[in-house]
Amino acid sequence: MHRIIISITFISLLFYCNLFSQVKIKLDNADILKYSTTRGDIQILVGNVSFSHEGNYLFCDSAYLYSDENRVEAFGNVSLVGKNHITLTAKYINYNGDNQIAKAKNNVYLTDGYYVLKTNELEYDLQNDIAFYLDKGVITDPYQTIISKKGYYYGENEDLAFAINVEINANDYKIITDSMRYNAKNEFVFFFDNTTITDTNIMIYCNYGIYDMRNDTFFFANHPIIYYDSYYIEADTVQFYRNEGLTKARSNAIILDTINDIRILGPFIKLSQNDSSIFTAKPSILDIFTHDDTLTIISDTLTTLYDSLKGREFVFNKNVHVFQNNIQAACDSLVYNQKDSAFYLFKNPIFWYDSIQMTADTIVLFLKNDSLDIMLGYQNAFIIEPYKDSLYSLYNQIKGMSVKIKFKNNQIDSLIMDRQCELTYYLIDDEKKMIGVNYSTGNQIILVFKDDDLNKIKIFDDPKGTVYPIEEFPSNLEKLKGFQIFYEKMIENRQIIYSALLHKY
Repeated sequence: MHRIIISITFISLLFYCNLFSQVKIKLDNADILKYSTTRGDIQILVGNVSFSHEGNYLFCDSAYLYSDENRVEAFGNVSLVGKNHITLTAKYINYNGDNQIAKAKNNVYLTDGYYVLKTNELEYDLQNDIAFYLDKGVITDPYQTIISKKGYYYGENEDLAFAINVEINANDYKIITDSMRYNAKNEFVFFFDNTTITDTNIMIYCNYGIYDMRNDTFFFANHPIIYYDSYYIEADTVQFYRNEGLTKARSNAIILDTINDIRILGPFIKLSQNDSSIFTAKPSILDIFTHDDTLTIISDTLTTLYDSLKGREFVFNKNVHVFQNNIQAACDSLVYNQKDSAFYLFKNPIFWYDSIQMTADTIVLFLKNDSLDIMLGYQNAFIIEPYKDSLYSLYNQIKGMSVKIKFKNNQIDSLIMDRQCELTYYLIDDEKKMIGVNYSTGNQIILVFKDDDLNKIKIFDDPKGTVYPIEEFPSNLEKLKGFQIFYEKMIENRQIIYSALLHKY
């Protein structure tokens, strides 16, 4: 009984071993066949040599077949066609039948009919469909060329990985990177570390990126930097849509216009190459750099538009605030025309020059040589200045339907108020003591300043005026009709504006 069991077990073991024994390489053809026993059981084959093994076919001019090792060394014009229809050609291929690994040298080409890889030395695992080279390779397809020091091919996932001195040259762009992975199935390219991308008029630096080849879209992370024409762009992440000419920057986004000395900051910035428009989401900050100062504007949203006749316009909406040195402004809508250096303030605009507050339905500011030149106020113009040396809340005031203020050397030079004008002005003597109050009306009032102090008052067209002693000044004239102060809306310093952006993240 024991013998029967042992016999059955032995037969089963033999069957198991035979079932999983390696398939031998088959010689299909050779013009000349020789045997050599100096290095084991070797067949020397010459002329039209061909082998087959597990669906793989090997063709060459001459070969050594090592039957004991189940291995072939092929020489000359060697071609290995895998069962996955990938062809490997070289001057020399060492093919191992036990693990189906081919090692190719000298003028090596690997192709699937679309991609062609050229290198000097390659190892290809046909069983797992994995190949790699370690000493420079060049991959070409109809649209691009990829060069790298090292390369890996994973056929099952259609993945290609490249490392060290990786370079991609396409018809309209070039990529240089330290390492890269490409998925041929999904047509996605992944960049890692020290990547530079150059397009027709764009240069991009990044440490991590993805390129969607089907949709011609790039995604960059880890704070990429983009140079586009005169623009410098950076953010935590950037999406670049090449076909649409669209760039979207998110988180700590900055656009710098190096020609016009303008910087835009925000949590989200969108730039269109087609119409040169820019959109920024809340909060949006614009810095205009001048020769001795910076004009800063913050708002909920900012849109820039370009017109060949009007030039570039910047449109600010909601919670707009302007800050520069000794001037500030606030409103709910502002348009800045770069060509005319003009700022148009709408929706409850307020303008402050030092402690002087100016309001109107619409305010327009004009710059000249980077300095404030003219301020215009349309409809319900009202100007207020706190009286500096009073213990009480006293205010110099002038109001009318419209106003024009001329600035010179960053100081008020003259003020012209038109239609239905009223003036309340506290008078002082040479010793700076208050001596009375001037209340005047007219259809036009002109104030002339010297060194930022009022020097002359001129009233035209039905002028009327009274100088009251302080104690006799009517209380109803202390604050003219429509009097409102908004000093609480002023910003203490520029850093408060930037901190609003930091709080967004």
